[in-house]
Amino acid sequence: MLLFTVEILLAQEKNKGDIIVTISAGPNLGNLLNSDAPHKINILGSDLNPVRLTTSSVTNSPGYLDYQTNLFKDIIPGIISGLQLEYFISHGLSLNTALNFESKGINMNYCDLKEGNVNFIFGHKRETDQIRINNKYLILPVLFRKYIRNQKRFFMEGGIYMGYLLSSQINYVDNKTITDNSGNVLYSYHENYSFNDKSKRYTNKIDYGFSVGGGFVKSLSARFNFKTEILLSFGMKKVDSKYNNEYSMTSVPSGSNFSQVNFRSTNYFGLNSNSGNISSALTIGIGYKIGKL
Repeated sequence: MLLFTVEILLAQEKNKGDIIVTISAGPNLGNLLNSDAPHKINILGSDLNPVRLTTSSVTNSPGYLDYQTNLFKDIIPGIISGLQLEYFISHGLSLNTALNFESKGINMNYCDLKEGNVNFIFGHKRETDQIRINNKYLILPVLFRKYIRNQKRFFMEGGIYMGYLLSSQINYVDNKTITDNSGNVLYSYHENYSFNDKSKRYTNKIDYGFSVGGGFVKSLSARFNFKTEILLSFGMKKVDSKYNNEYSMTSVPSGSNFSQVNFRSTNYFGLNSNSGNISSALTIGIGYKIGKL
């Protein structure tokens, strides 16, 4: 991630009372921690209107998602940009805050081919799942930064952040196909929806957590400097604002050979309602010190 920063600094020597202002922009990487749902089946609205299934075996039902999440493969790229303020508490120690625009979420693409069945139709089962959630936040971090080494060019930092959800875009695709040994399609299932959650009904409006990182600063002139920074953030609040991995099955009398159940299962679009944000950023910036030299 590239971050362009304008900082307020009163002195390049980084003395107490110095201020730096920073304008920033660049790419970041996001994902969700603990994103595997306890029950990998999601039926929107089934908390109010249960769905009738023809089998009590959830793994054989059409809505079951046979996915495996991955912390690295499911990364969603995004953009971070903002304005940063740095105030030096003492020589080499500063307090930093900012107002950043940042993208977070997940981009899971999973494909599996194996022997299996859906609704007791057996054969070669192929399943492809895609869950792409792009949440955009306004982030306010508060970080303490410690400059190290004699030149005071390198720094380490840590602190907390709070975020407010600006928008949420969800894209969900689930495809299942059962074929015989000759490749003939015995069964197919497709579910696809995409929407902009303008009312922020499904994703928490507030996010908060802690951040750690480090970076490098180089003076360009008496007032300007160049900065590059790496920051890793961990969300402490669950992303789901509506559901909490609700799940229940109630048997229904049936005269057929197949058992039937009234089924409820709600989570974060097939993912864990209790999952939280994780993001990383690699930024560069130009700083400017104001006031007396």
